[in-house]
Amino acid sequence: MTATMGDFISRHKPEWDELERLTQRASKSPKRLSPDEKNRLDVLYRRTTVHLSQVRTRTSDLPLAQYLNSLTAAAHSLIYLPPKDPALKGAVLFVIEGFARTIARQWVFHAISVALLLSGALLAYFAGTADPLVLYALMPAGDPRAPGASPELLRQILRSGRTDGHSTKFLFASFLFSHNLKVGMMCMALGVLAAVPTVLLTVYNGMIMGAFVAVHHQAGIVGEMWAWILPHGITEIGAIILCGGIGLQLGW
Repeated sequence: MTATMGDFISRHKPEWDELERLTQRASKSPKRLSPDEKNRLDVLYRRTTVHLSQVRTRTSDLPLAQYLNSLTAAAHSLIYLPPKDPALKGAVLFVIEGFARTIARQWVFHAISVALLLSGALLAYFAGTADPLVLYALMPAGDPRAPGASPELLRQILRSGRTDGHSTKFLFASFLFSHNLKVGMMCMALGVLAAVPTVLLTVYNGMIMGAFVAVHHQAGIVGEMWAWILPHGITEIGAIILCGGIGLQLGW
């Protein structure tokens, strides 16, 4: 190849120059390249790696080998290395798009989780409406929101805390957060046991919700009860549903 080195360089130098121009433009911002230019960059990179191999194995032209090596290294970093997006941008994109897409890919498991929760809620609601003993069995022991509780007492409990200080509200919010986190983590982690605990926990949480609704509906408290439960219940119940869906997938 030494005898024809001049021909080799003159034949391929236009491609090397083109590759160098593309890498210089793309190094400032990959978005500067059009789709056709990106494809051209890939083609020129592959050709130049072949040229580099030929120079290394068939000649002793060290300067040319170093030039081609640096050129292919620059092109490789643009083609194969991940884009250098800021971490914050990646987090924002995950919240906006990635999270929803992840849930959508496993929608069947989350739909089953919703069905289990609603089944438990409806079962407890109608069973408790027909027989108050069901509500006594489901509501926590000592909870004043029991079947037969007066509407005045139930409204007082719903409206309690409005005049509490910030520290009291913070403690109550922390309790709710830790409790729901524990429930959600159990629904998710116990899915490894063939998802049986996940199914039971999801149905049970639905039954507690159905019993709570039945107690207030029997006392004639409908609108105020839903106004109390929906603002935080949507996020909390939604989180439990998602954790239940993950648990079901683990046990599948």
